[in-house]
Amino acid sequence: MFKPYRTLLVTGVLAFLLTSCAAPVLLPTIKAPTQSTEILNKPPYPFKSNVKHVDLINDKVLMPAAGERNSFGLTVTPALAQAYEAYLVGNGNDALMYLDKVKSKSLLMQWHVSFFRAQTYIMMGLAADAETELLQTMQLEQQYFGNKLNSIALRGEARIWLGDYTAARKDFSQVIHSIGNWRLPTSYSGPPTNLAALVGITTAQLRGYVGMAGIAILEGKHQEAKAWAQQAEDRLSDTHYVAFHPLYGSSVPTHLDSFYGRALNMGFLATAELALGDSGSSQEHFKQARGYFKAIGYKHGLAVLASLEAYGWLENGNIDKAIVAADKALPIVLELGANDLLWRLGSFRGKALFLTGRYAEAEDGFRRAEAAVDSVTGSLSSDRAKRRFGIGKDEITYYLSKLDRRNHTLDILFEDMERGRARSFVDLLAERKLPNNRSAKLIKRIWKTDKQIRSANATLMAITPTKRQQGIIEQLYQQRNNLIEKIQRSDPELAEVFAVKTTSLADVQKNLAKGELLVYSLPFRDKDKLAFLIISKDKVHVQETAATKTSLKEDFSLFLDAVQRNRTKRLERIASAIKDSLGVNKWAGSHKIYFVASGISHFIPWGAFDTQYPVIVLPNGQWLNREEVKHPESLQATVVGDPDYAGELPQLKGALAEAKVVASLYGTKLLSGK
Repeated sequence: MFKPYRTLLVTGVLAFLLTSCAAPVLLPTIKAPTQSTEILNKPPYPFKSNVKHVDLINDKVLMPAAGERNSFGLTVTPALAQAYEAYLVGNGNDALMYLDKVKSKSLLMQWHVSFFRAQTYIMMGLAADAETELLQTMQLEQQYFGNKLNSIALRGEARIWLGDYTAARKDFSQVIHSIGNWRLPTSYSGPPTNLAALVGITTAQLRGYVGMAGIAILEGKHQEAKAWAQQAEDRLSDTHYVAFHPLYGSSVPTHLDSFYGRALNMGFLATAELALGDSGSSQEHFKQARGYFKAIGYKHGLAVLASLEAYGWLENGNIDKAIVAADKALPIVLELGANDLLWRLGSFRGKALFLTGRYAEAEDGFRRAEAAVDSVTGSLSSDRAKRRFGIGKDEITYYLSKLDRRNHTLDILFEDMERGRARSFVDLLAERKLPNNRSAKLIKRIWKTDKQIRSANATLMAITPTKRQQGIIEQLYQQRNNLIEKIQRSDPELAEVFAVKTTSLADVQKNLAKGELLVYSLPFRDKDKLAFLIISKDKVHVQETAATKTSLKEDFSLFLDAVQRNRTKRLERIASAIKDSLGVNKWAGSHKIYFVASGISHFIPWGAFDTQYPVIVLPNGQWLNREEVKHPESLQATVVGDPDYAGELPQLKGALAEAKVVASLYGTKLLSGK
């Protein structure tokens, strides 16, 4: 797809072409997909490459112009060349437009265009759209190559952006297993006649190894990340050896993806080494990674590396150096206006400060991160469920809750909890269809603005970003906020779909009657004791329990086993033990409990507890302001059962019959099927 450089040893190349015969390169026999979890959980044993490390060239990597051939041997059309250029500057909408103009009967060209379209969607932050496009890409790849490995590997990358690491890992491991131990040959008797297949297999394999290294880093599995990254580096070194060879380089060209992939992989390797205590090798690999990103002019990559280094020092336990690295990374991120990196960088900088007891600075860091999160929430579809560098939005809420409790600012604690839930709600509904009779014109304008924000953010993340994008993005966010304020005035509930809105503790307390409690489950980790924010009409306090996530998991497992075995007395004993560990007895005297769950507390079996009051589970405290919660007697139940899964999942036996019975008990119409 891309030429690495323009200058070649012309006489050597001519001699090679004149004295050698073209021949196909032996490719691997593609194995059938495996259901084994061996590759999924255990990296192959690292090996040493026979190829020495290839130094970077000084020339910048260039795009193929119209009329030239790309790495798949395709002649680049004017429209395809324009799509390449638009992609490089981060203009995804134009890239997609030009790709639509590429008309060809060539199956290889059709596959390449579809594949590049999916890559463009990922670059734009539209990983879900990439997944959809890849369904067609897979069909075209199967028809031309006889396999779908490249498409599956790219789908794995899309799934990382969507936060579905399990599915991404399966995709990458399937590609690695199918190709086996094959690796790109580093010597040739003549120009390969099966260039497209050779490049395709190599690219899929490299994406698989780098992807596995990336997932391991994101999950904090540093030893595993190091092993995968070493495997990837060996193969990437082979690729660049061939690409820059004075004889082979013209007939087995590299492309931009190999520079991007190698830089990212070097970053993963450096981060894993740093986390494991090998700072010497780590710094050398960070230096090499920066060199590859600079070779393609990818400034956003430099910001990613700076953030990874800060994360690596944090995982290493060297808090002071983590803070220094984060402080160095911050100006780079701010210059790019990359809010997706800003909130993550702010999060683990805040975490580092928290661990050193610098609580005021830590809170300032988390507040900045929170503001950056709020600025992108809902406007970038890929932001849903996305986690990078082991830090997610819930991390911000978790540490702010600890700081609020330490500061005894329970009113702020409540608002921080509500803000976190509001973000989740906006992200959840970011791509949902809405009724067209509710502020339809304003909604369309918001969606149009969101599209412009995605495009502007993609430009900031581009290989060669254009200027003045930060100012444009600020204007777009202000425009979006103005539109939401208009909706807020006419339809407050609908406004909650588009922006993070919270309510105060005092407002919620006004809607609690005497004898009613709002019990708010606070964020916690495995070994933390579960704590509740207990709110009544005139009081608020934190109640710490004896339960932890680990102990509750064990209790819930025993409870479920007793249910399945129909052991009534055992069931009662376990339910009573859970109730005691949660301190539910301290709520005696209440006549109604509103409960907001967090994490594993969603699975508390309230119906099995011997209490004299009902427990009403709410998605957040703000729901107490709703008329339907304050006056539920005027409402009907909604019963949903046995939905049509369109073949994605089997229909659950007996579900429809059960749903019909429940609907008849409440005298309401059942929603089922489609």
